[in-house]
Amino acid sequence: MKKIFGLIYDFFMWILFSIVMVVMLVVTWPIFVLTNFVTIIKSELMFSLATAFLALDQLTKYAVIKTMILGQSIPVINEVLHFTYVHNYGAAFGLFQKKWYLFIAVASISIMVIVYYSKFLAPNNLWVQTALALLLAGALGNLIDRLKYRYVVDFIDVRFWPVFNIADIVINVGVGMLIVEMFWESHEEVKEKESEN
Repeated sequence: MKKIFGLIYDFFMWILFSIVMVVMLVVTWPIFVLTNFVTIIKSELMFSLATAFLALDQLTKYAVIKTMILGQSIPVINEVLHFTYVHNYGAAFGLFQKKWYLFIAVASISIMVIVYYSKFLAPNNLWVQTALALLLAGALGNLIDRLKYRYVVDFIDVRFWPVFNIADIVINVGVGMLIVEMFWESHEEVKEKESEN
């Protein structure tokens, strides 16, 4: 009986997720066609990119949950890349185990900061907008897991690093892009000061 309720719950969750995806596409693409490119860069493009990566993260996790047993490891490239299904109750490297409420609070605040920063502080910077879209997708992907299961589903295993997921990848790429942006801005400021002297 519990398994039947679980399947019904999964079915309705995926219907809801599909409706959200369709609504996003129906709203986003007409705006893309009808408005100019700069407007899209400022808002819709970021949320479209975030939605795409969020969908990829959730679909891969769903596939792992439905096709693998917890702890199972499938070699893709032997001793280089495996799919290993694990539950991560902590943060990176297993820190703060089972503090799910803390992670939910931090992720929620992070998402609000990302959206605010995107709308008001860097609306014309495509590089920053892309980085923020990646951060938003990753934060939402892992937040959804913590809200649903109180842990994060991880499955990408490169053997020399703790097992991770798509959300972790896009968060790290987003952070890397913001670091590059900070270095670039400080480099430009130094060049401006030198040209003034």
